[in-house]
Amino acid sequence: MIATTSLTITGIVKIITTSPVKDFLISLAAGGSWDGIKKTVSHFSENSTEKKIWNIFSGTMSQFYGQLHYEYDETIVVKCLLDELAQENDNLTSWKLQKCLEKAMFDDFETLSDQEFGLWVSIFANRCAQYPEIFQMYQIEKEIGEALFTKRSLLIQRINSKIRISIGNEDHSDQMFLPIIENVKMIFNQSWKEEMLSLLAKLPSLVDDSGREESLQD
Repeated sequence: MIATTSLTITGIVKIITTSPVKDFLISLAAGGSWDGIKKTVSHFSENSTEKKIWNIFSGTMSQFYGQLHYEYDETIVVKCLLDELAQENDNLTSWKLQKCLEKAMFDDFETLSDQEFGLWVSIFANRCAQYPEIFQMYQIEKEIGEALFTKRSLLIQRINSKIRISIGNEDHSDQMFLPIIENVKMIFNQSWKEEMLSLLAKLPSLVDDSGREESLQD
């Protein structure tokens, strides 16, 4: 079952706007007239990812407006929401998600209450439940991110530990390793395969407490 929390929904929206579907959302939001957008949507295959994404957003907003007894204009509301989300892209947070929703619905001086935003989150989660493959996109990326974070942390700890053993108490020697550590951290944001091995190769082979020589690449 999908947890109906703002964090989970933010994660799902984030995946939608940063996955290959991102280009679809951006192009649709920048599509100009509503008639042009509706024509594009009408050509989506019913089982396509694009159609499922559209159904989630459109269905959520329609149900949300209905439960709040607001007058609903899909032409304005859905396009405005897609516009706001497309602008946020990778920077989307729970707070920004609520602001995107408010901008799509209201003038600058109106806001959603916590209860109203919670209702939207619940509706969105239920809509996503109708398309489990969309939620799986979020789950898979979340699991990969968590596993990668753990591996990164352990590797950084290992590098720091070995460097400390190598330099002992000679504080001035620590400086020669700082560029390597900084480069490693930078690479973590991009790739940590061949580049990582290349950087690790620059560190010295070390002798552990038992006198056994080990390589940082082991």
